[in-house]
Parts: sequence; structure tokens; C-alpha cells
Amino acid sequence: MTRIFHTQLNLKSLIKISATINFIGGLVFGVLIFIIALFGEPTIVDLISVIATPAVSVVNGVMMALVAYPFYKRWCAKIKGQKVSGFFVEVSSDGT
Repeated sequence: MTRIFHTQLNLKSLIKISATINFIGGLVFGVLIFIIALFGEPTIVDLISVIATPAVSVVNGVMMALVAYPFYKRWCAKIKGQKVSGFFVEVSSDGT
């Protein structure tokens, strides 16, 4: 049975999720840059792009979460939290 919950992330959780998603996106994009560079003449700029893209994506994700959080918080308060469903495990406040 699927259970549905209403949730609202705090700023720290929103930053973690945003940074993780952006890191993975940057990693995929960096690999694509590397593959495209293999068909041409790879330069040092291509190598720097492959390495820097995930890091820049994380910074972008953190900044976007910081900017978006007040709007997200207001939106969740208005609709009584965002609806999520799936597998959930309750943990204590110390993380265990």
C-alpha cells in the first residue's frame, strides 16, 4: 500500500537535494563534453570543463536553493506541504 505524506523540507535538506541533483547533472554533462572532445582535438580547456562542470553545478544548485527557499516555504505553507509518496523510514533526531 502506498502511503502519501505532506512534507516541507527545511533549508538544509533542500540544499542537499539540489546540490546532489545538480552534481549528477554536471557529471553527466561533463562526460558528454569528454565524449564530444574525443571526436575532435581535445584541449586543456576540454579537460578543465570536464573537471569543473560538476563543481560549478553544485555551486549553482546551492545558490538556486538559497534563492528559491523563501518561495518554496511560502508555497508549502499555502498548500499545507507538498505531497510525496513512496518508501519512508522514520529516524531519530541524531540520524540513527
